[in-house]
Amino acid sequence: VKQKTAHLPVGTQAYMHLGDGRLMRPIQCFVSHTWGGAAAPLLTSVVEHGERIVAAGGEEPGYYLDIAVVDQHQIDQAAADSAMPFHVLMKEFLGKIKCAMEVVVVADPFNDPLAAKRMWCLFEVAMAKKEGVPIRVLVPKKEEMALREAVMGEGGHETLLRMMQSVDCSSATASVLEDEKNIRRLIEEVVEGGYGGVDRIFKDVLAEWIKGMMRVLLDTFEEGSWERERKTHVYIY
Repeated sequence: VKQKTAHLPVGTQAYMHLGDGRLMRPIQCFVSHTWGGAAAPLLTSVVEHGERIVAAGGEEPGYYLDIAVVDQHQIDQAAADSAMPFHVLMKEFLGKIKCAMEVVVVADPFNDPLAAKRMWCLFEVAMAKKEGVPIRVLVPKKEEMALREAVMGEGGHETLLRMMQSVDCSSATASVLEDEKNIRRLIEEVVEGGYGGVDRIFKDVLAEWIKGMMRVLLDTFEEGSWERERKTHVYIY
């Protein structure tokens, strides 16, 4: 796509301008994802999220997905060799998070989410929390089913424990060192509790997602059954 847009005038080369902007909409959802992940789970998660909203009677949402919105001719994120200038970080990302209706975090694979190890994702979630923007975790349906099976099985609590232990903002990285420095600067300046504060925010987001998923799953068990009573005690409380 980048090659196909190289001939366009500067300022109109971002992918969102394709098709004369017919697919452009006001931002409803800011998509937080990692560039180290596969494209299929990312796109599947976003598409399924939109389908659920439409199926519930809502309008088709508009997503802020950086690879489509940030002009990759000016800042080549995929190449991982050009830093995001601090003013762009503040304007493009923090500004867009503030105006979004929710931030959706793509957390695949479920048993070791890459987002928990990437400075960008941790930063985006922390900024959403700071600005009071709702946060939702997304994984493809098949990943969600695999997670349900894992946590409902023997030793399922260990799966959740590993997920929580994987969150460590102080050791998280970014592909470009200068980006990492800029994000760390923001965390240190504006997040209460610094790196520990970011960790708590991200862990809380994961925990609420798991609780919500488990509440739905527990309703499939008969009232008073061993499975329902045991899993309710372990996961909901």
